[in-house]
Amino acid sequence: MEKWLKYVEIKRMLEQGYSKAKVAEKFNISRGTLYKCLWQTKYVGNGI
Repeated sequence: MEKWLKYVEIKRMLEQGYSKAKVAEKFNISRGTLYKCLWQTKYVGNGI
């Protein structure tokens, strides 16, 4: 469940206009990992 909550927070921040770099920095992940997370949930479903 924790991963889902992290994803929801990421989506919320992006919708508020934060850059992907800032969001990745806040969660201490690389931008590549952020893009992977977003891609998986968009094209694979809840693949987190």
